[in-house]
Amino acid sequence: MFYKKLGLIYIFLFATCTFYAQINTNLPNNKNFLIKELGTKYTQNQLVFALEKADWCGYFNKTLNYKIIFDDGTIVELLSFDELKNLKSIELSDGCYQTRYIEDTAIYSIQVTGLISRQVKKNTNIKSFENN
Repeated sequence: MFYKKLGLIYIFLFATCTFYAQINTNLPNNKNFLIKELGTKYTQNQLVFALEKADWCGYFNKTLNYKIIFDDGTIVELLSFDELKNLKSIELSDGCYQTRYIEDTAIYSIQVTGLISRQVKKNTNIKSFENN
């Protein structure tokens, strides 16, 4: 009876550890981003490859994570500048961050080349100015 309970405890611990490892694959490992939600079009490997290749200087915020939404529903957050400074393995220039949080309404996608493109919505409001 004792060995049966011990076996069940080992199975429970193994299952718990496996589940924990699967849901924490978005934790930073010398990376400047978190994949918060995986969409339907890109694999995690495609995203990591493209995100690591991109130059995100100017997108980082001083204290808040910066949210990026891809065309397939993937949600990625760039870590804040302060968080990155605490991860001493990542070097980032002091001029590489925003001090004001600006929500990004652009939609991102990964091209065949592995580069990330940013699609900005077209402004359809037309204003005319008259000369006096």
